[in-house]
Amino acid sequence: MKKAATYAIATWVMGWPICHAAANSDAVTDATNAAALDEIVVTAQRRAENAMEVPVSVSAVSGADLAKMGINSADQMATLVPGLSYSNTGPIPVFGIRGVTLNDYGASNESPIALYVDDVYFASPSSASSQLFDVSRVEVLRGPQGTLFGRNATGGLVQIISNKPTQDFDAETSLQYGSYNQVIAQGAVGGPITDRLRVRAAFMYDRDDGWQYNEITHTRQAKTNEWAARLIADYDITDSLMSELNLHGGNQDNITPGYYNRGELNATTGAPCTTGQILSNACASPFGNRDPNPKPTQVYSDVADPRNRYHTSGADETLTLKLAHFDLTSITAFEYSNKYYEEDSDGSPDPLLASLGTAARTQYSEELRASGEADRAHWVVGAFAFYEKLTDGFDTLLQVVPYYGTYGNQNQFFSSTHSAAVFSQIDYQLLPAFTVTGGVRYSSETKHLTISDDFAAPTYVDHDEASTDRVTWRTALEWRFFTDWMAYGSVSTGFKSPAFDTSLVLQGGAIAARPETDTNYELGVKGVGLDRKLEVSAAAFYLEYKNFQIVTIPPNGNSATSELLNAPSANVYGIDAEIRLKPVAELSVGLSGTLLHTKIHAPDLFVGQYPLDGAELAYSPKESVKAQIAYDYRLPESGVLSPHAELVYNAASQSAPVLDPLETIPSYTVVNAGLRYAFPKSKTSLDFFVDNLTNKYYITYAGDFAGYDILQWAKPRTFAIRVSNRW
Repeated sequence: MKKAATYAIATWVMGWPICHAAANSDAVTDATNAAALDEIVVTAQRRAENAMEVPVSVSAVSGADLAKMGINSADQMATLVPGLSYSNTGPIPVFGIRGVTLNDYGASNESPIALYVDDVYFASPSSASSQLFDVSRVEVLRGPQGTLFGRNATGGLVQIISNKPTQDFDAETSLQYGSYNQVIAQGAVGGPITDRLRVRAAFMYDRDDGWQYNEITHTRQAKTNEWAARLIADYDITDSLMSELNLHGGNQDNITPGYYNRGELNATTGAPCTTGQILSNACASPFGNRDPNPKPTQVYSDVADPRNRYHTSGADETLTLKLAHFDLTSITAFEYSNKYYEEDSDGSPDPLLASLGTAARTQYSEELRASGEADRAHWVVGAFAFYEKLTDGFDTLLQVVPYYGTYGNQNQFFSSTHSAAVFSQIDYQLLPAFTVTGGVRYSSETKHLTISDDFAAPTYVDHDEASTDRVTWRTALEWRFFTDWMAYGSVSTGFKSPAFDTSLVLQGGAIAARPETDTNYELGVKGVGLDRKLEVSAAAFYLEYKNFQIVTIPPNGNSATSELLNAPSANVYGIDAEIRLKPVAELSVGLSGTLLHTKIHAPDLFVGQYPLDGAELAYSPKESVKAQIAYDYRLPESGVLSPHAELVYNAASQSAPVLDPLETIPSYTVVNAGLRYAFPKSKTSLDFFVDNLTNKYYITYAGDFAGYDILQWAKPRTFAIRVSNRW
């Protein structure tokens, strides 16, 4: 794979002058125009720009492409974007970018990969599990975002942009049926109500019977039951003042997937097994349970129907005032979420490590910014205020409590966050070919926590507070060395606010971890060639990651307790590259890859007996390749037949940043495929999807905890058929 990635990058480097020459040809035929790539617009700098003209490492996928590939959830996004990972293991689903991810599964923490939906920041990491429906595009910004998107974005951000109302009537529906009696229904309708009012309503419903069978309780697991809805109303208050009201909500009532327990003890003697014996499925759990022939679709758990419930509701209003020389934008948002999560953490019939967690989060935010351009400058200035309250926080190892008592194995808590920031950025064209960017942000954070082992009958009640002030900044120099080709160099910084450990802590154990910070040095190249049939972007980066927050378990401590600490530093460097090619009107090809090196420096920190020093960051494979290909075959008088396929290769990685071979995720390659038929003279289409085409058995998580070695499987091969229609 290394040779393949090197060859792809070398081919691009040697080919750009030819591409440039072709791009400037005046003899552009109609056929060539038909083959040109669609322009991707992003708002990475808080204004609409072509993705190939922004001096930022950004990827974007259109809603049309997501629909064509059958992608309707956040985890599937990771199959398309270089450097992006997604883990939905345990109570908190998390994104990762270039190795930077959330290393804590406590309900009160926030991710270093900021999630925005329609320009609104979502603090709860569980929001990442939301379905993608009626989406215009998804943008992924890599590297710290310390100026325009400043809150907690040390690794980058993911922004989901919904389809907005237009002056033209538009309606669409789709119905999908798939493996395990999966049913996905989606719909949207929009258009003008009056000359000044436009609306768009959209919904999604997703359910299935579950792709795993529990051989102990004779029930199905990994079941989905979700719905979501959104209403957007755009109103022109005056010719220069516009309002956009966004009302949205959803509900998940899923059954969590089950783990597979490899066990760590000799089934006969009870003695500890060697690593090789554990990996070969030759060992048993502390209660003697063992499964020598694991299958992804079979689990053995004493917990029937472990629930994952997540309810969300929210409203936000964006006011835009267009003045003669600049625009004013105000975004006021309210979001509420309520989570209930349970799982069989030991992945076996043993009545020991079942866990349960709850949390209700209410957040308010206000952003006010002004933006404009004058002569050779684009500028943005603004302020941001954020308040969040977390109540009903609860985290416990349910079945440990009768054995050991509540102390240290159960926590109840509530917390609050107050945050404020001011920011600015300017892009100034020094010369026709050179533009310099400078941005700065000042942030102030204060957090409060109250935590106990049991508020009803506590043995302790702790109160803690953490405050910080930080200045983060970004500077970049952009050089347009040919028409449609640019190079840039940038230095950017970010920070993540202090955080509390709220998962199974002892008295005094919830002392806040300090803020984490990082500095990213990046060199990038972007360009368009071959008469706009080719797009190339690549970036080399070096990240200094300091005081990053991580959950640890003391080597001689209670294995059912944890501490959230700061690891001194980690070095991260690598290359991201993307190629989009449309050699003829019917054929589209996408290829992206990441070469990544991460190493932690933390001489005195352990997770149990395993050191962190010298380990890799979690979910950071050294090599990753993602590819897509699609072809539109036009049948004479019979519509269009469009086969497509997607491939993902990930080298081995760690599910936790420790030197523990039992937490290694082996390398894997997965292929998805599909076929679309668009009916002639109509807007009806029929899609057929196959995910995990080769029925590859591969794991997405490996955990080593309290004598249990557990795995989480990815889905086996699944099929689906979908009919869609537009009016």
